[in-house]
Amino acid sequence: MEDDSRASAELEANEKPVKKVENPEPENQEQKKSKKRIKSRLADWKKKMFKTEPEDREYPTVHINDSHANSHNNFPSNRLVTSKYTLIGFIPKVLIIQFFYSWNIFFLVMAIITFIPDVTPVNPATTVIPLIFVVGVGCCKEGWEDFKRHKADRKVNLKTFLVFSEGSWKEVPSENIKVGDLIKIEDGQEIPVDLVILKTSAEDGACHITTANLDGEGNLKKKESLKSTLSLSDEDIGNLKGELKSSPNEPNKDMSKYEGSAEIGGADIEAVDIRNVLLRGSKLANTEFVIGVTLFAGPDTKLAQNMTKPKHKRSRVDTLVNRLTIYIIIAHTLICIALAIASSQWHEHNVVDGGVWYLQVDVEGTGAY
Repeated sequence: MEDDSRASAELEANEKPVKKVENPEPENQEQKKSKKRIKSRLADWKKKMFKTEPEDREYPTVHINDSHANSHNNFPSNRLVTSKYTLIGFIPKVLIIQFFYSWNIFFLVMAIITFIPDVTPVNPATTVIPLIFVVGVGCCKEGWEDFKRHKADRKVNLKTFLVFSEGSWKEVPSENIKVGDLIKIEDGQEIPVDLVILKTSAEDGACHITTANLDGEGNLKKKESLKSTLSLSDEDIGNLKGELKSSPNEPNKDMSKYEGSAEIGGADIEAVDIRNVLLRGSKLANTEFVIGVTLFAGPDTKLAQNMTKPKHKRSRVDTLVNRLTIYIIIAHTLICIALAIASSQWHEHNVVDGGVWYLQVDVEGTGAY
C-alpha cells in the first residue's frame, strides 16, 4: 500500500499543469470585424460601379404550342455558335491577334524602316518576305482551328428532333427549334434545349438522365413531369395550350435551381422547379421517351449561360519569347538613343570647318577636307 501511494505521489509531481487556452484579445476580434466591414463595403461599391450582378428582369411568358404568340417576344434562336470568326471579319480579327505578339510588331517596324532609302541600304524584301510568311502561317493555323469549330457547330445544329407541328410529329433541325415548341426526346438522345417535362413513358411521370456533359457526373438522375399533364394522351398533348412563367432573374447560370409556374389547359397554377426541367446537354437514359415544352433556347439555356467565349491561347514558350522580345526592343531603343546623343556630342567637339582633323573626309558634304 505504501508503494502504491508513493508511485501515485510521484506521478502527480511529474504531471505538468495544463495551460488553458485564453480567448483571443478583444482588439484582434475588433480588427477582424473592421476588416469584414471594409470588405463588404468594397464589394457593394464594386457592384454599384461595375454592375457585376445583373439586375432582375422579367422573362417573357412562354405560350405552349403557340408560335404566333411567341413570335412577338423575340426569343433567341437555338442555333449554337462556338466559333470565333466569320468569313467577313476573319482577316482583320486574325491580323490583330497576330500583332499581339511583340516580335511581329518589331519586324513590322523594321520592314517599314527598310523602305526609307536614306536610313538603310538593305533590300526591303529581306525583311518583308519572312514577316509575311510568319504572319501567314499564324493566320492559317487560326483559320483551321476555327474551321473545325464551325464544322462541330454545324453537326450539332443540323441534328434532328421530333417537334409537334401542324398536327403531327416532324423531324426538325436543332437550330430551328423555337421557344414554346412541343418536343419529343427518345432514349439516348441529348437534350437540345431547356425544356419542361409534360409527359414521359412511365406511368408515374418519372424519367432518368445523365449529366456528364454538364457536371461530369455519370450517375443517373431522376426528373419528374408536371402533375397536371401526367395522364394526358398523345392527342391531348398535341392540342395543349397554356403558359409558362419564369421568376425574375431567369435565365441564369445556376444549373441546380429554377423557379417558375405553369398554367396549362385552364387548370390551377402549378409550381415548376428544377426537378421538372431537362437542361440542354443532358442525355435521356432508361426512359423510352419524354415529351416537353421548350423553356429556354440558344443563349438563354443554362449550358450557354455557363459557356465562355473562346479565347486565344498562348503557350509558355510564346509568353517567354514575347517578353524577351519586348526586352530586346527596349534595349535597341536605349542603344539607339545613347548612340544618337554620343554622335551629336562627337560632331560638336571634333568636326571643324566641315571636316575632322585626323581624316581627309568630307563629313558634312561641304567640299572641305
